[in-house]
Amino acid sequence: MPDPLVAQLRHACRLPLALVGVGNPLRGDDGFGPAVLAALPACPGLTCFDAGMAPENWLGPIARATPATILVLDAADLRQPPGTLRLLRPDASDADTIGISTHGLPLGVFLRLAQDRCAAPALLLAAQPARLSLGEEMSNPMTAAVRRAAQAIAQAFAPAPSDSPPAA
Repeated sequence: MPDPLVAQLRHACRLPLALVGVGNPLRGDDGFGPAVLAALPACPGLTCFDAGMAPENWLGPIARATPATILVLDAADLRQPPGTLRLLRPDASDADTIGISTHGLPLGVFLRLAQDRCAAPALLLAAQPARLSLGEEMSNPMTAAVRRAAQAIAQAFAPAPSDSPPAA
């Protein structure tokens, strides 16, 4: 059965796509964003930015990449079971209430700043963390969410197979 996240990504995002991994891998599940970037295979049309804990410092490089869409990957309190993934827009009513205290800027604010600076829609692929303490390893539900997110992104934006036969 196809992952509904693939269809959501295809519908909401256009190439070229800036993927912005946000989070601190030293704080367990907060490393979701960087872990997804590390798990992704190279795909044409995707530009990855490991923004760590200060995504606002990456607005210039992201804007210079001239993306058609910005997709931020981060752990966020979705009030859901650990490992739950949700694709959110900055204009959604809950965009300002999500976030993790390890970031200086609320995610909703960063999404709107990125959208304004880049003149491109900005979305958040958020994952519900289970543990965020310094020195913790990533939880099993978040590890599964990393795998699912990376597979969905790769599947949503992988180049279509060529219809022409290979050259001899």
